[in-house]
Amino acid sequence: MKLTPNRNATALITSMVMSWALVGGALPPNQPIHLKRDVVVTGSNVMLSDIFAGIDAKTDTIVAAAPTPGKQMNIGSRDLRQIATANELSWRPTSRHALVKVMRESRSIPMKLVRSAIEQAITLDLPGEDVEIEITNRRLRLAIASGHPPTVKVHDLTYDERTHHFTCQISAPADNPAAVRHSVTGRVYEMVKMPVARTHIRPGQTVRKSDITWRRVRASQATYNTISSFDELVNHTARRPLIAGRLLRRTDVQPQQLVIKGDFVTLHFRNAQMSLTTRGIALESGARDDMVRIRNTRSKKVIEGKVISPNAAVLQLPMLAHLN
Repeated sequence: MKLTPNRNATALITSMVMSWALVGGALPPNQPIHLKRDVVVTGSNVMLSDIFAGIDAKTDTIVAAAPTPGKQMNIGSRDLRQIATANELSWRPTSRHALVKVMRESRSIPMKLVRSAIEQAITLDLPGEDVEIEITNRRLRLAIASGHPPTVKVHDLTYDERTHHFTCQISAPADNPAAVRHSVTGRVYEMVKMPVARTHIRPGQTVRKSDITWRRVRASQATYNTISSFDELVNHTARRPLIAGRLLRRTDVQPQQLVIKGDFVTLHFRNAQMSLTTRGIALESGARDDMVRIRNTRSKKVIEGKVISPNAAVLQLPMLAHLN
């Protein structure tokens, strides 16, 4: 009797064969090899399986050294053919433009870490100095292989105190003696701290100590007219808007006016023998220790007094006769 295969059974057997092949059965020897296009490698070598898909793990091998972190290596048609031939792969380029781009997985080192490392190296030669550097080769980019710490080492530093320029070599990561060195050039700036407004201050507002903070700036930004101490700001009055964080000029503020023109002023005179007090009208405004003209309200005579506190002045000895 002739047996007719059951269609469902045939489909089940075919499915089992395919599943077995996919997990390592009899199909791998005939598995097609495909070229990859854009490759990212994590190690220091480029493997055969990085370039070609379908490579069995048992036959995988090193074909080239990986590029420097952050750099790209191109493998062209001719090299691909040689690699395939040397490893007995059933693959040949279909075009002379066949190309595989290989990148090394990497991470960038922030330039602020580079600047910080160079600044620390420079301050070893300039103890007590606060400096900031500016790197002039702006296209400098540092990349390290993933998994390495983002550290920088400075080599062969030279600094010209006359021109304030420096040159050095840097490498990353710092603990890797095989790391590639890069040349760095730049300029060194001396830094100073200057008092600035913590928040915006309106014209006419008296500046308090709590309104002031310190800002680190390049010494070259300060001029003879730049305010450099608390005493030049505290208890002074803003003549114009003071912008938070901006360097201030001496012309931006004025001493607080303790006596205002047109206001009544108490006049004092004291010595070992007597103490006299009278009132007058200020003919001009003045800050502490300013000499202002005051009209005696009784005698109508104009005298000069030294401002000592709000609406108060002390009379100078030769002017005592004008009290009456």
